[in-house]
Amino acid sequence: LPSRELTRRAGKVIEEICRKAKLSREVVLSGSRRREVTKIRMQLAEVLVEGVGLSLAECARRLGVTTCGVAQKLRRRA
Repeated sequence: LPSRELTRRAGKVIEEICRKAKLSREVVLSGSRRREVTKIRMQLAEVLVEGVGLSLAECARRLGVTTCGVAQKLRRRA
């Protein structure tokens, strides 16, 4: 998919999951380490990498964490 399409899809996914979790986008993307926020961020990482097709680096940029952090989250889940 073109980069713009991935960006648009990623934005929609982030908005939808944040809305369902009743957390603001800003809180989720802030790098907060609160348990409920990190759970949502892990969910987002899974969907963005495996569902939308973002790279680990791009996913990390969008979530406000490191690339290594995203990789660890995906590894722990498996």
